[in-house]
Order: sequence, then C-alpha cells, then structure tokens
Amino acid sequence: MDEPLSCFVICINNKSNPASLILGKVYRSLPDASAETHGMIRVIDEDKSEPDGYLYPASMFAPIELPEAAERALMAGAEAVRSPSVGRPCSRQHTWSHLNSLPANDR
Repeated sequence: MDEPLSCFVICINNKSNPASLILGKVYRSLPDASAETHGMIRVIDEDKSEPDGYLYPASMFAPIELPEAAERALMAGAEAVRSPSVGRPCSRQHTWSHLNSLPANDR
C-alpha cells in the first residue's frame, strides 16, 4: 500500500481557539516530532496564512484515516499554499495517549 499523502485529524475541542478551529472539522496535520514530545500537534487551521501550520495541544484533535480519494481532494486545496516541508508523507506516529483517558463512547 502507498504511503499516505498526509495525516488528518478532526477537531474535538475548539474552546480555547474558536476563531481558528471549527469543532468537528477535518484538518491536515504536519509531522513535527519536537512538538509531539510536548503534547502538541502542528495543524493547518482556518487561517491558512502560515503554510507550516500552527501548534495546538494534541488533546484538541483525534486522528482519523481517510480513503485515498478523500485525502487527495483535501490536499488539492492545499497546493496553493504549499511549502517545502508541507506534504511530506506522515509517519502516523503521533502520540494520542490523551484519547485513552476519554470515556469509551467519546473515542
């Protein structure tokens, strides 16, 4: 199977930043090992002015897997703001340990 084009997450909490994040919306996340060691995730948010994304607490998102066609459709809109670091294949190595603390019906 081909390496995924990118990683995608869904916003599960936007209380601290409702202007930049829409609850329930799918966002593209970018690999950032340094951020992940601090419980953060790099996300292309509603602003889109920063092609390398912004850092948010990982607890504000849940990982999702999309069919390849959906990933391609979401990535097509990102081509206009693409930078050299954007669009590298995602290792899907994000640490989502915060999800283990959620009640089973919220996962």
